[in-house]
Amino acid sequence: MKAVVVHGPGDLRVDALPDLQVAPDRVAVRIVYGGICGSDLHYAADGRNGPYTVTEPLVLGHEVVGVVARSGRDVRDDAPAVGTRVALHPATPCAPPDATGATGLHLRPGGTYLGSASTQPHTQGGFVELLEVLPGQLRPLPDGLPLRRAVLAEPLAVALHGVTQLGERVRGARVLVSGAGPIGALAIAGLRHAGAAGIVAADLQDFPLTVAAAVGAGETVNLSAGDSVPESSFDVVVEAAGGRALARHRVERGAPRRRRAACTACCRANRSRSPWRPSSSMRSRCSARSASTPNSTPRSPSSPRIRRSTRC
Repeated sequence: MKAVVVHGPGDLRVDALPDLQVAPDRVAVRIVYGGICGSDLHYAADGRNGPYTVTEPLVLGHEVVGVVARSGRDVRDDAPAVGTRVALHPATPCAPPDATGATGLHLRPGGTYLGSASTQPHTQGGFVELLEVLPGQLRPLPDGLPLRRAVLAEPLAVALHGVTQLGERVRGARVLVSGAGPIGALAIAGLRHAGAAGIVAADLQDFPLTVAAAVGAGETVNLSAGDSVPESSFDVVVEAAGGRALARHRVERGAPRRRRAACTACCRANRSRSPWRPSSSMRSRCSARSASTPNSTPRSPSSPRIRRSTRC
């Protein structure tokens, strides 16, 4: 069985692993597609992701989809059957598939995440031919959804979580999305679906801005070409670029027009760092708070509060 394994900084290999023996309470999924996250890039290039350093061979990948291949003998009959096309929830413990509200399970001590060096031993990831997971991590996919598109489910969930946290603030709002990479583009699609009146995407490159326009941005701004974003002209700012200076710049541009400004952070801020020092080019679970939400630290009415992410 082959897998994509990082052994250290710049040392990425396709290794042969022992054949998988499925535990009685687990299922095996034959992986078909995997998305490459910023955390995977950091592990591959630097041998670490924020404070988490690779100290043993680590199979990368947590954005994966595939087909159920085997079930352990103790797996319940109501679990997805062999042959079912599924996306995988990368965290344990994870909320049940029918959960509609926050569970807080991602904050529970001792949790794990696929393809992460945050645990010892490391939690092996999904860039492997056959992956063993708990039945509760399976998310069956609609018949008409191609697996190649379904692999966006995990990063889409990141973006949709942030948009959902904003609630009714989105409907009718003028929104600035800073950073038009995968999370920014998916956030734009979610914002458009949630009823945003106008969306402006800002980035440093033309290609992501082209994608942003295709998924719902009405205006695009290439900052590297000398374009600029007007100040105090947005109700909501989505920070999906991951740069400290850019984050401060966007807050200035997001001063409230109708006293309902909010800011969503879609970049991973490592636990060991200040909330204003997110790791560049990395993605995380989104968090949003209204500028009017009370906070223990004094701040100006237009300053956002960024919740740092769980480990990855």
